[in-house]
Amino acid sequence: MVTEQGIYVALNIINFDMYVGSSTTLQLRIKDHINDLSKNKHINARMQHAYNHFGSNNLVFAIIEIVKYKTELLNREQFWIDYYDPEYNLCEEAHAPYGCIRSVETRMKISKSLTGRPGTRLGMKAKESTKRKISEYVKAHPISYWKGKKRYPETLAKVSKSLKGKIPWNKGKKGLYHATDETKKKISLSQKGKNFTRGFFKGMVAWNKGLHTGIPPWNKGKKASPESLIKQGISMKKAWERKGHSHWRNN
Repeated sequence: MVTEQGIYVALNIINFDMYVGSSTTLQLRIKDHINDLSKNKHINARMQHAYNHFGSNNLVFAIIEIVKYKTELLNREQFWIDYYDPEYNLCEEAHAPYGCIRSVETRMKISKSLTGRPGTRLGMKAKESTKRKISEYVKAHPISYWKGKKRYPETLAKVSKSLKGKIPWNKGKKGLYHATDETKKKISLSQKGKNFTRGFFKGMVAWNKGLHTGIPPWNKGKKASPESLIKQGISMKKAWERKGHSHWRNN
């Protein structure tokens, strides 16, 4: 494709609002604009709103000047911005959008013009592959986003209000983590061969030492039945014998 450099406009033929831009590859740049607008993901919210509201046929692109030298592009773009005073341009000065530092007044105008308008992704559905990637990341980093961060009291109040009356997802479930049979098997294999004698735990400090939760143990005040005691004794004896011991030790 033969490309040219120069100035182009995107014109709304209903109300004659427009956007003025420059590019060293005019045809490719205009093609990118149309592609992003059709996918409802254009970076310029004003142009995207016009495209969605008035229709694709009413937002037309046209080349208004071919610029011979690249160094003159921004000067010519600024000339046409001053001439047309385009409504869809976010910057009043011609330069690359990245690093554009807008004045407080300009930012207030942009904010006011966008207030009440729906987001550019409103109604869009993520691909299944995207959902899967997000799910996998959240599972691998369950607290990475909020770790070390504090929420405002107003935010906490809103979250609390939104959850009132709803049934917790883990209601009736035991434990915080439900390992699959495959995971349980891996854990079991990783622990085999380790000598968990009294000396093994010597010098270790319990993770919950000094921690007072105020919640009494689940078995406080409960007594095991004779049948349970017999089962526990048999299982402990078998475990002892698997370690290579022929009889019980009293120490």
